[in-house]
Amino acid sequence: MEITTLPWIPRNPRNRWAWGLAWGNLALLLFWNFLPFYEYTPITVGNPGVWEAERLVMSEIWPSLFQGLYTMLGHSLEFEDILNLIASMALILMVAVQFLLVPMWRMFSASRVLRFIPAGICMLGFLAVICWFFYSPPPDDGSENFSIFLMLLIALNLLLSAVILLLYHPEPVPDHTI
Repeated sequence: MEITTLPWIPRNPRNRWAWGLAWGNLALLLFWNFLPFYEYTPITVGNPGVWEAERLVMSEIWPSLFQGLYTMLGHSLEFEDILNLIASMALILMVAVQFLLVPMWRMFSASRVLRFIPAGICMLGFLAVICWFFYSPPPDDGSENFSIFLMLLIALNLLLSAVILLLYHPEPVPDHTI
């Protein structure tokens, strides 16, 4: 059986690239979601100013994201809060779209609205994460390198989601002649 005769694989080379990138982007999403995160505590005896890994936490992003969204309600928003809000909303949308990019590639390739609006939101989220990355100081809990690595992975995931959505293109309709 030739690979182009399978109905669930894109025929257009552009859509094949987008579909393959969608698989890789889904793997990247799962990778940074399951990265272990160490909570750090300061050492006060003997070596002050040094942080020690206390325990391993498997989920750091989502609880802090929703807690941050909850605490922003009813408060005056500063620039960093607005960037956090944009990035958080784009991240939530990106995860929802990312799980649909692989199985529903025909729907995304057929509609410009379903491609351009989420791609614009993902690109806005990417820009918000990059601005927030440069604007906010690194955390002072000993986890600077991990936080920088995680933020760059999230930014890359948002950027790739936007690129994948923009790469999808309508498939040519096959002839059904007898």
